[in-house]
Amino acid sequence: MLLMEKAKADKDILLQKWVDMFYKAYPLGSSGFVRTSKDKFTNPIGLITQTSLNTLYDAVIGEDIDPAKVHSALAEIVQLRAIQEMTPSKAVGPLAQLKTILKQDALSVCMKKNNDSKNLEKLFDEYFIVDSRIDALFLMALDLYSSDREKVFNLRVEEVHRSQSQVVRWAKLREGKLETNHNTEG
Repeated sequence: MLLMEKAKADKDILLQKWVDMFYKAYPLGSSGFVRTSKDKFTNPIGLITQTSLNTLYDAVIGEDIDPAKVHSALAEIVQLRAIQEMTPSKAVGPLAQLKTILKQDALSVCMKKNNDSKNLEKLFDEYFIVDSRIDALFLMALDLYSSDREKVFNLRVEEVHRSQSQVVRWAKLREGKLETNHNTEG
């Protein structure tokens, strides 16, 4: 059995390990809720994480996935994490941890079963393909995260400007009323 076959056969187990790594970024109390609640309205984080990582896992192991769907799944999960005040390493770092999961739980098993040089060569070729796909997703995620954080920052700046301009308008109105009161008294 080669790496891609093993990764497909053990998808549920390996994918859940990867999802759990994403959940570790959340505070302990909330991560339990994120893991267990299946309701998409009370737990959008869990739903987005599960569905997005499922799509990304399929793309990594070579399932025929539309590139637009992969980009959308990656954008959804990164956007979710970008608005949650996470550092870049905490937000997108778990993407790269799929390498470790596949190396420990799939590659090592396959290496034990395929110990002739021809099979080992195919096995490592597959691992390097998977590795490069994960790297590509990781780099795309960093770009998306940076862009999303910039949007969040700009929204905050706009909000401060709006609130400040509201205060200035209120002060001018107040000042105008005071001038009107002083003129009528004099």
